[in-house]
Amino acid sequence: MVLIQTTIIMGYFRMIRFLPIIKVVIPVLLNIVDVLIKKRLSLMYTITKGYVKSQEDTKHLIKQISNRESIYQKLYEILETNKRDAVKELGLIEHEGRDVVIALKSKQAIQNVILKAQKNLTFLWSRGIIDKHEGIEMNKVLLKKIKELNNFPMAIPPPTPDRYLHNIVWLENKEVLIEFFKERVKLACFDYGDVICKEGEMPQGIYLIISGMAIACFISLEDLYEGFDIFWPSLEYKIWLKLALRVASQYFESSLVGEDLTFENCVEDNHAYVETLSSYNEIVIDGMTMKFVIIVYGSVIDMKTENPYFAPSIIPKTCEQLQGTSDLSKLLIILASESTNINNSATVPGKEKVFGGWKMIEMEL
Repeated sequence: MVLIQTTIIMGYFRMIRFLPIIKVVIPVLLNIVDVLIKKRLSLMYTITKGYVKSQEDTKHLIKQISNRESIYQKLYEILETNKRDAVKELGLIEHEGRDVVIALKSKQAIQNVILKAQKNLTFLWSRGIIDKHEGIEMNKVLLKKIKELNNFPMAIPPPTPDRYLHNIVWLENKEVLIEFFKERVKLACFDYGDVICKEGEMPQGIYLIISGMAIACFISLEDLYEGFDIFWPSLEYKIWLKLALRVASQYFESSLVGEDLTFENCVEDNHAYVETLSSYNEIVIDGMTMKFVIIVYGSVIDMKTENPYFAPSIIPKTCEQLQGTSDLSKLLIILASESTNINNSATVPGKEKVFGGWKMIEMEL
């Protein structure tokens, strides 16, 4: 009996010798499991996002499939329900693996940029603008960049508020603005289904999304208005310009094909700018210099036909004069290329410029 107990104790001592190996193996196994989980989350997010896009595309097609309004409405409701459920799943995935989603979105954005560069290279090559040998070498570089994406990290931690501020276009990477908001910005986290604000309620501030549906930088209205006072008038104008460009691209992308509406280009070249209308103020439209007039906030009325237009909508080219019908209305003016070139050559910083009856103050910080 004593011999058996001694043998068992000796067996335990032998197992202790394997403890250092176990300490090495466990982290490796955990790392393997972590990689597998991240791969699965990435795949689930990609498939779900593609499913949401398919529901959106199908909604545009069902009108052509069925002429009966009742069938169309039923199919539309089914697709909308499917889309909401899928968006909910996207929110849950982003909440559970926000670092994975950030890495996936970053990888997709880089891939889109490279593919666009390849498309532009092919165009320049076909027109003889780029030599064949140079085109081949440049294409090799782009293909190498695409191949390097295979080693792209599977997870990227969300940026901290102070780092994120450098990516906000209307701050234009200016340290004086970044430092001002860095001291005032707060981090806000939300779960799927959380109510941030309700329609009709006075907002408490603005939220700058950091990570999908989960994390945002919060700037209170008090701090925002303080910034408007200190950096007047450029800060408020550039926020409205960014918002107007976003509305235009979201609702009228098909009508604005070929227009370079990047924020940087509009600030530098005045290709597009924002005009403010108060209630009962009137403004004349010059069809020769203005290619598009889009109301992005508020409402206006055509002085000649008395047709009302509510945001967001494109003002018809037949319109000659507008009047504001709300306390505050914002119009995005997109100039014709010839008008842009003429006004750029005559730009004087800080001076007032007139575009066919429209006045704009060029603002510099």
